[in-house]
Amino acid sequence: MTKKADNLYFVGIDIGSTTAKAVILDKEGGLVFSRYCRHQGKTVETTRGIFKEALRDLGDVELDLAVTGSAGMGAAEVFGLPFVQEVVASAHFIEKFFPGVRTFIEIGGEDSKIIFFDDNGSPDIRMNGSCAGGTGAFIDQMAVLLDVDVSELDALAGKSMNTFPIASRCGVFAKTDIQALLSRHVSREDVAASIFHSVALQVITALSPGRDMERKILMGGGPLTFNRKQFSALPFLLYGRKNCMCSTIMHHWRLKNGGHGCPVWDSGKKRGTLGAESACKERAVPWM
Repeated sequence: MTKKADNLYFVGIDIGSTTAKAVILDKEGGLVFSRYCRHQGKTVETTRGIFKEALRDLGDVELDLAVTGSAGMGAAEVFGLPFVQEVVASAHFIEKFFPGVRTFIEIGGEDSKIIFFDDNGSPDIRMNGSCAGGTGAFIDQMAVLLDVDVSELDALAGKSMNTFPIASRCGVFAKTDIQALLSRHVSREDVAASIFHSVALQVITALSPGRDMERKILMGGGPLTFNRKQFSALPFLLYGRKNCMCSTIMHHWRLKNGGHGCPVWDSGKKRGTLGAESACKERAVPWM
């Protein structure tokens, strides 16, 4: 795309360990284009393909771009774009658009993170990048073990009646636990729910020692956005109750904004709220 000064759009590109996301906003902050897809390790090719789709949909327009994500630096270098480290981008975004948030939880493809904000907004960043436990990759592995597509796991978990302990820190131990449950004729629905429960437990226990999960809590990342049972598992573990409104509100947000959403949960309320999360939080524009 070449530049045309009279037609400026803001673009955020988030290239993570397993997926690539792009959001294009107009000058008023309206969402005009979005894509979310797995890149299968071909980050540059996937990014180029996303831009070809944007060119087809929007025409030749001027773009103000920035890139974030764990695998985004290589693409940023190839295309000559500014890069913002993902945790820095997240903290900046929350400080600017969700100043009331005290805890941010994100589950990504191959890492998970929690950012705690103090009364002055200063962040305490915790990140688990050395183990696949408590990440989307772990969920993918467990879906293979159950012989279901990962997109079907949430529907299975939605029909569960019970949860059982599963070792989420190690895929080998988790496989042993799941095989033991299946040999006891535990339903696949209960096993699916137990997988989400174990991921939530791993994130909390690994990343929050010495800190309280203060409200409001903002949640992000693919596993939390697209799996309502994974989303509801975290507040249930933290506060001993389920957020029964989250799935309806998330569905409403996806219909309105092309699937890009970031759940916000306040334990002092009985309902959740949603806000859009631009693929690159550094260049986000207010939407409401």
